[in-house]
Amino acid sequence: TPPTMQSQNGIDRGKFCRAWVSFGRKLGDINQYEVMSQFNVVAIEDTAAGQFTIQFKVAMPSNRYACAGSASSGADVVAVIINAGNGETPPLTTARAFIRTTVGNNADSDPLMVTFFAYGDE
Repeated sequence: TPPTMQSQNGIDRGKFCRAWVSFGRKLGDINQYEVMSQFNVVAIEDTAAGQFTIQFKVAMPSNRYACAGSASSGADVVAVIINAGNGETPPLTTARAFIRTTVGNNADSDPLMVTFFAYGDE
């Protein structure tokens, strides 16, 4: 588990991020992604255009964690969303998170770079 931040008086104030990852198009092969930096992430799977599975090394304590992310695709505005439509699979499990990256009209789109963060406490 991540370390706990405490005040000067020893009162718990919060925990550090449980998992995060930064990944992007692989140099020399724009059809593949590579992890550039991570904590507690064992793999990224590109499952379809704009759809990714992020697999954790150490499972989250429950599937009720908070997550956020960002994506970049040159001049386009790209959104990172929880992929609730992934074959009726819950988008957040203790072992993995399913995300989508979309542009303009909510169409799935492959970005140049993605960051993802997950926080949970139990």
